[in-house]
This record gives sequence, C-alpha cells and structure tokens, in this order.
Amino acid sequence: MLLENIKSVLSRKNYSWQFFAVSAVTFVILSFLTLATTTGYSIEIFVMMNGLLYTVLAFIMNLAISLLFGVYIGMAAYRFKSLKASGKDNTAGVAGILAGVLSSGCPMCGSAIFGLVGAPLALMALPFQGLEIKALSIVFLGASVYLLSKNPTCSNTRVQGNIKQ
Repeated sequence: MLLENIKSVLSRKNYSWQFFAVSAVTFVILSFLTLATTTGYSIEIFVMMNGLLYTVLAFIMNLAISLLFGVYIGMAAYRFKSLKASGKDNTAGVAGILAGVLSSGCPMCGSAIFGLVGAPLALMALPFQGLEIKALSIVFLGASVYLLSKNPTCSNTRVQGNIKQ
C-alpha cells in the first residue's frame, strides 16, 4: 500500500518532475559539499584523505538522502495541494536534509557550520567521521516518507486517483 501510494503520486507528471529535479539538485549539492575540502574538488584526493570505504559509503548515503528527499518533496507537495494542509509532518524531513547537509564531507567541512552553533569539532568526535549523522538523516527522511505515503492526504476518504488510505 505504501509503495502504491508513492508510485501513484510520483507517476503524475508534476510530482515526478519535482522528484527528479529535487533529487538531482540535492545530490549535486551534497556531492559538492563532500568534495569541498579537496584540491580541485578531486575525488581521487578525497579517497586518499578518507579511504575508499568511507568515500563509497558517503556517496551512497548522499544518493539515498537525495532520493528520499525528492520523494518527500513530491509527497509533501501532493499532500499540501490536496488539502491545503498546515504541514505538521514536516519536522522529520527538514531535520533529515539538515542533518545530511551538516554531515557532508570530512570532519573539517562541517566544522564551519557547527562552529556557528558553538561546536566546531563536533564531527571529529564521532567514530565514523559524520556518517552516523548521514544514517540518522536517512532514518528521519525514511520516517517522513513513510508517514506521508501511509496517509498522503490526512483524510479518511479516498482522493482522486488511486491513492489508498
């Protein structure tokens, strides 16, 4: 039922474009932030600095965050348009993308952002250099997408199309 609801919403032209555009832009931004500390934004230097496993995991998590955020935006846009609702389920999605942005790159990348809130060395204290925050971001976004797809309109009645409640 959940996947059917997501497929039904994202198969509509307007929402599928939102999904693809938001996912692509988010992935480009997260990849840029991940490589921001390397000379010439070189992935080879990033691998030398952090290791192959970290690099692969970081980019896979960036992709997962991007895709989940794209689904979230498409589902949220559908929900808002359907009911003109207040958006009370947005917290997990916003927290997820914020956590993904804060944990991009090596520990020094996020230090400037964390420095603004008084914790400049926060990512260096983590055992996996911020991948934990990316994993938490995936969990938040996954929970948000789950809640939106479970009941995309906050209504007990069926809406136009084949969305199942």
